[in-house]
Amino acid sequence: MWGRVLSLCCLIWCLGLPQLARGAEPAVKETEWLSQSHMRIVFQEAVDNRFMMFKVVGQKRDDDSIVYKGFMRPFPRNLDKFYTYWAMGDAAYRARRQGFLDQGYEEVWHQSFTDAGGQTVHQAVWLRLLGQPARPAAPATKGPAERINL
Repeated sequence: MWGRVLSLCCLIWCLGLPQLARGAEPAVKETEWLSQSHMRIVFQEAVDNRFMMFKVVGQKRDDDSIVYKGFMRPFPRNLDKFYTYWAMGDAAYRARRQGFLDQGYEEVWHQSFTDAGGQTVHQAVWLRLLGQPARPAAPATKGPAERINL
């Protein structure tokens, strides 16, 4: 048991607790460029360690493969819930966006790119903080775009 506690303490220390204790902004961790399936594994490991993937960027490479990069930081203290999605088509993005906004979530990140077939692929993060009032929805963007509202 003490080995697990010590390992957890070392993990927390390495992930930025000293910065939090000093009141500094926690360090942002960044993944390598990963396939969609590998990104799912990294995302789950991040959540298991109480890290929020607050930004996911996707791109089509010259060989037409699609890769993603994630950016993580510790859960905010007043976090209620968050949702991070990547590889969404237009219809899925619009439906999720409206559903989350209707539930009081704020879209804090959105990025899109065009795949080899000419389809727009969206990445987005929705966040709801404890006690946060619902905000009016911002207009959806079209085409390649990046936006972050943190």
